[in-house]
Amino acid sequence: MASLPTPPSRDRLGRRLMRVAGWLVGAPLAIFRFLRRDVALVEIDPPGPQDALPAEDHEAAREEAGVGPVIHRLYSATIREPKLTAGRLLDVIAADPNVIAPSEVLRFERTRGEPGPVREGDELLIRMAGPWNAPVTVIRRWDEGIRLAARAGHPQLGQVEVRARDDDDDVVLQIRTRERAAGVGFRALQLFGLIRRMQSYTWAEMIENAAQLAGGPQPEQIAVWSWRDDPRSEVPRSLSRVAAAHTKRRSTYDRDGRADDRSPGSD
Repeated sequence: MASLPTPPSRDRLGRRLMRVAGWLVGAPLAIFRFLRRDVALVEIDPPGPQDALPAEDHEAAREEAGVGPVIHRLYSATIREPKLTAGRLLDVIAADPNVIAPSEVLRFERTRGEPGPVREGDELLIRMAGPWNAPVTVIRRWDEGIRLAARAGHPQLGQVEVRARDDDDDVVLQIRTRERAAGVGFRALQLFGLIRRMQSYTWAEMIENAAQLAGGPQPEQIAVWSWRDDPRSEVPRSLSRVAAAHTKRRSTYDRDGRADDRSPGSD
């Protein structure tokens, strides 16, 4: 006769059930909001050199053990005339990353480090609406950004970086990612396209929440560049500058992200 689960076992079962419930509620809500979003995500082919996050020395061996290609993405938007400078905006985000996180998808919890703003060496657990949580380490914090790297147990190998800089009266905000599936299960979800959609929603929501936090209007658009490591091609180096120049333009886009080349007042 099977024995009753011990309290620790019941606790683990409860956490798993809560995680499944979060996935069943959070993921459909996130996809629904993604489909109804007002700010267009504009997919752009990499126009020449790209600026990829480097693989840290201690991550290179783990990345080799991953599944599928190393995928790079850059999300870039311009916040027009915000009340906060780029440096002040990053300070607020570092004090509590949850201020820009879409709560139906993820939450940050500090598991190692002193109270206060996140610092290099701090460890965080990103609780996600899905079958995985995502442990990360803060590997860099500087005047223009915050960079996190995946730790053991993360469904992906790689890094994510939030960067901001002042551009006259505006702030250019960028999120850069370097990722490779840590296992076959996550790679399968990548192939079905679900992961890409959830990630695009997450990063776009963070940019829009940051714009609101900074006291500026919603961005006119969020430009997205995607590329994969290809040893046969030259590794490029200047995509961030191209992205900043692109998002600085005041082009108009429809809800499907198609460019409207008409100048204002041309009708």
